[in-house]
Amino acid sequence: MLSERAVELRPVTRWADVDSLIWDLILKRLAWKDISSTRASCASWRREVDRCLERLHLVDPTEVGLNRLGQTFQCLARLKVTMVENGLMSELPGALGRVGHLRLRSKRPGGLLSLGHLRLLRPASAGLASLRLRACEVQSWKGLEACAQLAELHLLQCQYSPEAAQGLTRALAALPRLAVLELRCVAMAGPRRPAAGGQQQHATPQLVGLGASAPNLSALRIAASLEGPDLRHLLRAELPQIHQLRELDLELHPVRDKPLDGTALALGAAGGAAAAGAASSACRELAAVLPVVCVAAPHLTHLRVKGHTCVTDRDLHLLFPLRHLRQLSLDLSPAANVHADDPPQLAPPAAAGLQGAPAEPSISAVSRDVTSCGVLALLRGAPHLHVLSMAHVSWSQDGLRALGGMTTLARLRLPGAALPKGNTLCTFLHGLRSLSHLMELDLSGCAGAVSDWGLALLGRSASRLARLSVSGCGEFVSDVGVRALAPLMQRMQRLDLAFTERLTDQGLADLLRHGAPALRSLSIAGCPLVTDRGIAAIVAACPILSELDVDQCVRLNAASASALLALHELRRVSAEGCSAALLAALQGLARPRRSCNAGPCRSAALPASGESPTERLDRRLRESAQVETRVQTVDTEEEFLAALEGAGENKLLVVEVQSERVCETGLDEPEPELHWKLDVEKQHALQMAKCTAVKHEMQRTARECPDVTFIAIEEDGSSSKDALIRRLGVEVLPTLQFYRNGKLMWEHKGVVQMEAGIGEGVMYYGDAVPGGIQPSSVVADVTSRATLAQFLGSASDSKVLQVLNVALESAGPCIKVFPAVVALSRSFQGFATFGRLVGDVNGETRELIKELNIMEVPTFIFFRSGKEVGRHVGSSRGDLIGQILQQQESVGLSPPPPPVTAKAKPRSRAGAKRK
Repeated sequence: MLSERAVELRPVTRWADVDSLIWDLILKRLAWKDISSTRASCASWRREVDRCLERLHLVDPTEVGLNRLGQTFQCLARLKVTMVENGLMSELPGALGRVGHLRLRSKRPGGLLSLGHLRLLRPASAGLASLRLRACEVQSWKGLEACAQLAELHLLQCQYSPEAAQGLTRALAALPRLAVLELRCVAMAGPRRPAAGGQQQHATPQLVGLGASAPNLSALRIAASLEGPDLRHLLRAELPQIHQLRELDLELHPVRDKPLDGTALALGAAGGAAAAGAASSACRELAAVLPVVCVAAPHLTHLRVKGHTCVTDRDLHLLFPLRHLRQLSLDLSPAANVHADDPPQLAPPAAAGLQGAPAEPSISAVSRDVTSCGVLALLRGAPHLHVLSMAHVSWSQDGLRALGGMTTLARLRLPGAALPKGNTLCTFLHGLRSLSHLMELDLSGCAGAVSDWGLALLGRSASRLARLSVSGCGEFVSDVGVRALAPLMQRMQRLDLAFTERLTDQGLADLLRHGAPALRSLSIAGCPLVTDRGIAAIVAACPILSELDVDQCVRLNAASASALLALHELRRVSAEGCSAALLAALQGLARPRRSCNAGPCRSAALPASGESPTERLDRRLRESAQVETRVQTVDTEEEFLAALEGAGENKLLVVEVQSERVCETGLDEPEPELHWKLDVEKQHALQMAKCTAVKHEMQRTARECPDVTFIAIEEDGSSSKDALIRRLGVEVLPTLQFYRNGKLMWEHKGVVQMEAGIGEGVMYYGDAVPGGIQPSSVVADVTSRATLAQFLGSASDSKVLQVLNVALESAGPCIKVFPAVVALSRSFQGFATFGRLVGDVNGETRELIKELNIMEVPTFIFFRSGKEVGRHVGSSRGDLIGQILQQQESVGLSPPPPPVTAKAKPRSRAGAKRK
């Protein structure tokens, strides 16, 4: 978090004059993922911080501070503003016009953040792609129509004036790219405190016309108290008009006799009088909701429904039309499971107004346990289901057995599952056919359902498990079962062992004996036998741990807090109910930018190390001088032309055009349709990770090739960037371009093999190798008849083979094979020499190509004593090596031994005896 007080430590007119010490204090309060590399660039903060600043969180900023921020950090991608003391924001400063993701939130006790009109968005409207308002008071939607690029709109716990409530759907009609809409009105036990003055009247937003206003929605998430007529109108009249809908999230809260202002959604004329009693509860049951959803949105891939009181076989039968379903969540609340013996009565479909719903008996007449009949119906209807979440659902024995037959599950969540008397989940895990490729398993709250034998089965068979929760299952779990999970810890990211009362320090040490390099979150709350020795084992094995929960671990002392200093990534420690010595030590180690909450030090964030601020500043300045990147950021066409001219004569200029939102392959094959992908979000994340790897490879190559100029162009939707990208003729993102003397030499389109393309292009055009020697020192450049004669006459031994690589400047195969030519020239010293003839450099090289009768490139001509003895055509590296070895074998010359790159392993005794 960046506090306004940190900025005012030294009043200045321009932020560029702030010295490094003040910037160190500012950077300590920033919260983004790559904070370590950002801190390491304090010496050149002006451009480096702009590039590293991906997420910024401001608390109670002033207008002056926001203006300074926008003028200084020109590349803010994400901005979060939280109001704790102030309650009014009239307009966003124009300097923040490049923000792509904006989040506004109020944490004022009993109050809201008053936004006035949304004209505050106008400065950022050009590139704004995501807007999140939480606990805000919206007076009008004016200004939202200017956000033509807006793709995500999240409205959480907000209050609306009558004008804003009436005009929501009209405002959505002005957003042609809107793909995600989230409306969450959390039901509360009592009315909110009124806003300042308590005079403003608040209305509820109307959803009439939502389908016509936002027909391109792909995700719709609603959490509200919807009355029966309102819910039926939304499902029957609005959803069928949203043809691209793939994700639907309905969290239906009970309707009170007197709705609370700002906590329910109204549908205007489509709404009617609120249903009361059992009829109101019946409209929220799955038997009333699912038939209409299946008809209105048959192409759903993600479905989450919450607010019902039970899940039965009949409900799973109703999901049969959703053939493309990939993720399903039908979680019950714990209260629904507790009161399972007194279910509401379901009104007949005709009385409820649901046309087309099959006549079904009342809920009380149907078994509340999920059996094999319902599970098999779900398997037939959704054969590709890979995420299933059914919290607090009652299962029969054969139902669990049928669930174990699912082979496509990758994530399974069954927290609080109600099992038949005398049954455990161990037998279910033994028969789970998808256990070998399960990535997430949540069995929390299933008291006594998991034993040591079940954990041993997971450790032996669930080799891909990355998230595991067995919280509250510890009645029959001891160190033996926890120790059996050790083979999974190499991939484990989150592990919850809370309330495993028989867990000891030795069990933790055995669990982590092979290390946990990927573990980020660990909970051992309620484990009273764990002491400081157990914390020491965690510190030694979990280098990137960021969250640790040790609530009610009463034997931990101050030594544990000291040991946690070694975890540089640790950001949160929950220690409620621990000893006073531990709480005091954590309070003393907490960072200024974090706070302790929830009683006596509920959570405390720890410093990265024990060094003083002065030592830390000196270290960061030294690191900055070592790792400062040479990639220049270009925003306009004028800056690009200046960089092109400044590259120098015959020097290479590498241009990377990339986007934070798009990462294309560049292949000619069409992308598959959205609803056929197993996990769209995961696929997009994997694709964007490839683009991030390209960016890192670009920076590494730039640091190791000082004679080459590197520039980066980030597409962000601004008019200047779009004009520059069109000027460069870029149609695929990302794209690499190589310029020399102002001329485009070659470009690589798409992320496929782009990492290798950076090094290949730099080597081919820039005569540079990252971390190596210059290619021209081992491969002779042939640019004329004189240099060709010099190359052919340079062999001191008549048996040495001379290999001439004939290529063209912009031929992709020639670029791809050139690194192999350089590697062979270094390995085959005294065995073969290499030269390169680029045929379209000048008129003399063009004549040489004709004289050598070159019909295809790349072509490799083999000479011995100045006379041609053979040829090889093609870019296959293996075939080239084979031809060279064959040529030299004909004269009785053996290849040199390969270079030794590692110490040879000692032979076994058996091998020595055989010799």
